[in-house]
Amino acid sequence: MNLSHIQARMREICPSAGVFGMADYSGWNNRALEDRLLDLSNEASAIRATAERQNRDLTESEAQEIDRVLAAFEEVEAELGSRGSKGRKTAPGQPGSGPHNAPRSGGIKADDPRIKIIDGSADRRFSAILGQKAKDNGGFETMDEFLSIVARNQFDPRLIANATMTEGSGVDGGFLVPAILTTSLLDASLESEAIRPRATVIVTPSNNVQIGIWDHHDRSTSVGGLTGNWLAENSSATPQKMKFRLLSFKLRKLALYTEASWELVEDGLNFETQITSAMTQALGYYLDSAFINGTGAGQPLGLLNCPAKITVGKGATASGTISAINLFEMYGRLHPSCARNAVWLMSPSAYAKLLQTEWRTANNAGTDTVSGSLVFMPGSMAGAPNGTLLGRPIIISEVCNAVGTEGDVILADLSQYYVAIRHEMTIERDTSIGWNTHTINWRAILRVEGLDSWGDTITPKGDSTTLSWLVTLESR
Repeated sequence: MNLSHIQARMREICPSAGVFGMADYSGWNNRALEDRLLDLSNEASAIRATAERQNRDLTESEAQEIDRVLAAFEEVEAELGSRGSKGRKTAPGQPGSGPHNAPRSGGIKADDPRIKIIDGSADRRFSAILGQKAKDNGGFETMDEFLSIVARNQFDPRLIANATMTEGSGVDGGFLVPAILTTSLLDASLESEAIRPRATVIVTPSNNVQIGIWDHHDRSTSVGGLTGNWLAENSSATPQKMKFRLLSFKLRKLALYTEASWELVEDGLNFETQITSAMTQALGYYLDSAFINGTGAGQPLGLLNCPAKITVGKGATASGTISAINLFEMYGRLHPSCARNAVWLMSPSAYAKLLQTEWRTANNAGTDTVSGSLVFMPGSMAGAPNGTLLGRPIIISEVCNAVGTEGDVILADLSQYYVAIRHEMTIERDTSIGWNTHTINWRAILRVEGLDSWGDTITPKGDSTTLSWLVTLESR
């Protein structure tokens, strides 16, 4: 019995979900209802998975159990629909599809409708990703109103306690920032960031996400398990099995701390503008810093620690400089499929050295330089305000390392770097620390993770030189 038969049977014997005992969901908030939908979907999927593993149809008792789950699912969807929310369109137990769907255990599923995977040229702004949901102000007109009530520790039914931001280790505390305010902060920060606007972004309501991706790195006998066969007429192809691997995200907690005087909070001296501006700049800085330099221990795995990274040797390059040969060799280690999306990431000091880098031509004997020209001439163009080098845009970032240190120049196709981010932020206040100085301390928490989607370099079948989406230059 497949899912469509079960749904048809349910409609025949249960035109109303109330046959199974309609629950009262009127007191539940939208987020709790959406979580309930996910639980029901997972419950039905588990029943189907058991039958599929045993290569059999559903038993009568299993079919009845899925009937119950489907009925409960429709109850929750009806409640969400009455509030103007579409809820989940896919029925529970329906097999997923798409490039990011593969068997997995633990964490939220990549094909859950609340998961948004943004790649290619798609808009990374939360206002575009979340649509109408991003406009939910939680009943607060401004950030100033929200912060003022939190600061005074007032009871307010509009405040949503942070009861579900932490999974498995208790409650962090604080209050959920209304979606429209979180969206404005993250979207404003996006404009100044280097990594997130170009990475593949996964927006999730969970702290744990697992997605199946194609493992295409072994080119010794096939490409990710696929072998090309030229077939004669009436000949048979060899059965093949694609290789997949699991990419597991455990979102890390980024905490931003700040302090403000009670006079600023109480008198309304542009408090909202000042704290919003400070948080926006801090978000951009610390996210980029983690995505480039993160160790992966309690923080995102940054570019400089990705397993697919290739570090090009410095050769004869002098200390604290960059040579034309360095740049050419870096480009030569970039996988050809990544060239179209690749960008150069540079620190300000590395960019200054680039402006002085020459390509020199020696005489036939190689004993003297007879001519030279600058490798790079700055020139602004659309999408590349700092110019291009070997046809790829240059992005200057203050979180890249100082010239002469690995990470001062990075060549990367950032679409191969995956950023998972939770579309909720919490904020909490503490007056005990600043009691003597009449100040209030704030802490905002956002959960993010960054991972290398390749997990290894690629060795072409006819060439022993490894290639990657990510290339750096050795310290000099």
